[in-house]
Amino acid sequence: MPAESRGVEFMHKEGINLNTVTIEKLKTLPGIGDNLARSIILHRELKSEFVNPDEFKSIVPEKVYSDIAKNYNIYAVSPFAWKSRIVQDEFKLYNRDLGVYFIGAPPAVVIHFLDKLYVLGFTLSPNLRYTIYGILGEGGLFLTLKKFFGWKASLEALVLAETPDMNELESFLSEYSVGRILIPDSGLIVSSGSAYKNISEMLMLDKIKAFAPFLKITGESFEICPVYPIQLTGVLSAALLLRYGEVGILFMFNIGAGDEKNMMETEVSEKLRAVKIICFFAAAPSNILTKFCGEPFIIKTADAGALFCDGNVVYVQKRKTA
Repeated sequence: MPAESRGVEFMHKEGINLNTVTIEKLKTLPGIGDNLARSIILHRELKSEFVNPDEFKSIVPEKVYSDIAKNYNIYAVSPFAWKSRIVQDEFKLYNRDLGVYFIGAPPAVVIHFLDKLYVLGFTLSPNLRYTIYGILGEGGLFLTLKKFFGWKASLEALVLAETPDMNELESFLSEYSVGRILIPDSGLIVSSGSAYKNISEMLMLDKIKAFAPFLKITGESFEICPVYPIQLTGVLSAALLLRYGEVGILFMFNIGAGDEKNMMETEVSEKLRAVKIICFFAAAPSNILTKFCGEPFIIKTADAGALFCDGNVVYVQKRKTA
C-alpha cells in the first residue's frame, strides 16, 4: 500500500542480502529457477561472499535483475551486519528515509521520517527548538522572514516523558504546528491550559492525550509505540519502540533494572523481541534485557549523533566533537 511523499510513490521494500539468502528464497524471486539459484549460491561459495550487488547483476539476466529490483532492495553485506542490521558504510543504504537525531540537553530524539517530523523527549527548551530547525535545514535570514510571515514548521507528534513547563510548551507551539501531543499525565495541561492561546487550541481540538501503551503513532511500514511509562519516586522512566520495515529501535529514558523486569511483562513485550537496536539515555540496558531482545546493537546516545535507516539496514553517525 503506497504512501505519498515528496511527490513520488513510496513503498518500503523487503531486503535481500546476497550473503545470507537461501536457495529456497532465491527460487521465490521472479525469473530465478533451480539452476540459476544454484549458480548464485555456488558463486557465493567460491568467492566467500558478494562484495556489492553489481556482482549479482553480472550473473543473472538483465530482465531478471530488473524485475527483482522493482520489489526488493538488494544488499551485499556480511552475515553479522545483516543480523545486527548495522552497516559501517553509509553508501550501503538505499536511502535515508528515516533519520533519528540524538540531542543531549535536554535528552531528546528527533525523528525525521520521509517528510514527517516526530519529537520524543523529556522536557522542552529553546535548544530543542533551534536544533529542530537545523535538522530541517532551516536557518538564517530566510528562516526569520518565513517566521515573520507566520510560517510554522510542522510536527506530526510531540511525545514527552514528563509534564512540560507550560510557558515553554506555549513557546514551542507558537513556533511549530503540532499534530498531537502525548504526555504521561494530561491533567495539569487540561486544568491550566485555557490560560494559553496555543495550548487551549490544542485542547479544544482534542490533540493532547495521556501517554499510555495502547496509544501508538502509525504510518506506512512505520510505528512509534509506547512500551513502558511509569512514575517512580518522582523520576520518570519511559521506553518507546520505533519500527520501520525490518528494523526495531528501542529508546530507553532512565530505565533501571526494576523497570526492565516490568517492561518485559507488559502487553507489548513480544515486540521487544524484534528490537535490533537499543538507544539509551542514562542507565544502560542489562544483559537480561538484551538477551530478551535477541542481543541487539547498543547505542549510548551521548556518543551517537544520528542514525539513518532505509527499512532494512542502519548506519550510525557518531556525534561530532568540537
